[in-house]
Amino acid sequence: MDVILAIGLTMVLFVAVVAAYRQIASAQRQYDLRAKLRLAAEGELLRLRASGLVVPDEDAPTSQSTRRTDDDVVLETSIRPGDGVWSGLTHVTVVARKRVPGGWTQLELTAYVPTLEAQP
Repeated sequence: MDVILAIGLTMVLFVAVVAAYRQIASAQRQYDLRAKLRLAAEGELLRLRASGLVVPDEDAPTSQSTRRTDDDVVLETSIRPGDGVWSGLTHVTVVARKRVPGGWTQLELTAYVPTLEAQP
């Protein structure tokens, strides 16, 4: 009787450990994915800062672009002139998205970037 009880308790403990391991692995995958999205969005912001931005036309106050990285991360960039105390800067929003089972995971970063004046 004691042997059967010990085997039963061992099996319950084993199932609990496996369930905990799966939850930890799932949380780690989600954390890694969000870190990858954050790095992709930060890299896009750095690229835009390094290349310099031109103020969008008055007729088209918002400029948008989309590109895909090698890791199938979709980067959507929205650029518009800063207003108020932010005039003279450009408001840049980068949304990094990646398809995962069950939908999309996305992360959004926003920054004000120095603006280059358009050359005539």
